[in-house]
Amino acid sequence: MRQLLYGCIAVLVLAGIIAYGFLSAPKVIRLDREMQVTAYKLQDADYAKTVTVTLKGAYAEKTRSYTGKLAVNGVQYENCELNPELGFMFCALEGARGEIKVLGQVFADSGSKIWSLALQKGEKAPGYASNSFYYAIYGEDDPGDDSIILTYPAADRDAAIQQYESLQSVWQDQWERRVK
Repeated sequence: MRQLLYGCIAVLVLAGIIAYGFLSAPKVIRLDREMQVTAYKLQDADYAKTVTVTLKGAYAEKTRSYTGKLAVNGVQYENCELNPELGFMFCALEGARGEIKVLGQVFADSGSKIWSLALQKGEKAPGYASNSFYYAIYGEDDPGDDSIILTYPAADRDAAIQQYESLQSVWQDQWERRVK
């Protein structure tokens, strides 16, 4: 009788360990998605450009970060990490010998249903393929230093800027709490 009791307890403990392993394991979602997003400049109300963004990689729910390939208007980036917790987007241009650069800031809500990228002009290396997301969107002859934002989903410029500012504000509040 005692052996049966110990056997049942052992089976229940083993089942609990297995269930815990499956439930606590980080959930990773494979992404292969292409979307149309409108790019806006913060200071130039007349600027609006439709951009094709392709994501091919993995999204980790626990860290709320994306790792993989990113294409913007056909310009392919590899080894990208979009990490809303850190607030930065890192990428290496395909064939750039592993040179990784910060291309902008990324903000997202807690469920990553709404996200926004802020791209600063930065320095342009010789040639169009400067590993700058900004130039892949705007082109070679940009007259200003204004940031470009991409917010998904956003119906228009006002909604995109409002969502960007809201996400940025939430991120900044959380960052200040972590630093203290």
